Amino acid sequence: MANVAPMTRHWAHLPKDTMIHPAGPTRTVRSRPATLFALMLATVLALVLRACTPGAQDGSDPDGTPTSAGAGRATDSFPVTVEHTFGSTTVEAEPQRVVVVGITEQDVLLGLGVVPVATTEWYGEQPHAVWPWVQELLGDATPEVLSTSDGFEFEKVAALEPDLIVGTNSGMTAEDYERFTAIAPTITGVPGSEPYFSDWREQTRQVARAVGRSAAGEQAQIAEENVHLLEADVVVFATESADGIDDVLSFGTMQNLPAVKEHRAVFTDATLAGAIYFLTPLSQKYVLEHLVPRLEDAVEAKSPRSVEG
Repeated sequence: MANVAPMTRHWAHLPKDTMIHPAGPTRTVRSRPATLFALMLATVLALVLRACTPGAQDGSDPDGTPTSAGAGRATDSFPVTVEHTFGSTTVEAEPQRVVVVGITEQDVLLGLGVVPVATTEWYGEQPHAVWPWVQELLGDATPEVLSTSDGFEFEKVAALEPDLIVGTNSGMTAEDYERFTAIAPTITGVPGSEPYFSDWREQTRQVARAVGRSAAGEQAQIAEENVHLLEADVVVFATESADGIDDVLSFGTMQNLPAVKEHRAVFTDATLAGAIYFLTPLSQKYVLEHLVPRLEDAVEAKSPRSVEG
């Protein structure tokens, strides 16, 4: 298996039913949600967090409806203009009611101290579509959860009366964009990117600029370093259950990989798999804290064939 530096390749966000082949192009499989979805990393991840993102406190309207303003206020001067796939969008004032129509941007907003009034479900059915590594930043807020299973829910979005719509990590088309901009200023993917394939660092910068927190957005980035940890190849399978291990190892010649046979393979639980899939600053912090110790075991050929580590 060819050596690659996974954190320098900026794996894009993909729909949950995508299989990644690290030595070649990606292939989308629409047949079923993939318990076989495996992110195979041929070298050990060496992550160093440059800075922690600021926390957030819950905000709410007098009637108890959550607002988007958190503990940290905007530091940029408004209006601000954000470049994106369909041109540029100007945000006239600090947003108070942000709606997320992409699948991961709630992570970025919460890390910046902004609590969205609505999120969008990707998978996992987590409370309010917010995963464990960011639940604390949600506070007592209860954002509405949108769905894209039958397309964007434009009427629900309009009823929320947003002053900013964030869809940097979405499948938004030009027609969708026009419909959303009729409701509120809308931010889509990184210029020149394809749906779900925007670089996550650039997405973070886009979102941070849109809410007036550019400096915090830069602090949220993750630095990459080459360290002396590894001399052996390691494989990380983003499994989600014990049954998922059997599914992965029964696929082709997977069980014959040297890393699998020599206890240098890591099998993740559902939450860690979700953190790998999300690929946001806060999810990568969770990966740093929970995956690196398991990688150290794998380097020493002591990795158990278990999602529990």
